[in-house]
Amino acid sequence: MRGNLFPGCQGMTGWDEGLAAERGWDEVNAFVARARQRLEAAVWRATGLGLPEFEALENTGRHAGKLRITDLARAIGLSEPGASRLVQRLVDQGLVVRCPCETDRRVTYAALTTRGEEVRRKARQAYRDAVKAVYGDRLLPEEKAQVAELFGRLLGYDVPRVPLA
Repeated sequence: MRGNLFPGCQGMTGWDEGLAAERGWDEVNAFVARARQRLEAAVWRATGLGLPEFEALENTGRHAGKLRITDLARAIGLSEPGASRLVQRLVDQGLVVRCPCETDRRVTYAALTTRGEEVRRKARQAYRDAVKAVYGDRLLPEEKAQVAELFGRLLGYDVPRVPLA
């Protein structure tokens, strides 16, 4: 482990610095943590929402404004009870409504309200601006394509090839 990522932890035992499988993992974790902090701050300033709330609105919006809570949980990395609590907070704010499935009473959807879509758009612009600040100019277009391909492989899917501008 590179000692500068987590100051004060250099003397910890139980860490095998020679494991090739872990190479780069600390850097990925540190980058993601810092990036998420900046993204959350930008979304909060623009809308008063935390990053999980924005991610819920964004994922719901990407699915024609209506998404099963089970699918929402999977998309944003929460347990189903955690996603249900998050949806309830959004319901309380008037950003989504719960809709029962017409064909399966066990299924509940989260659906964006008009206000939810407006807040989503505002948050998305703040999010995109923050992504550009965190990531945009630090890599060349071909490096971004490599990052997308590598993480797509780690996630288990192929990233479509987009022509480089």
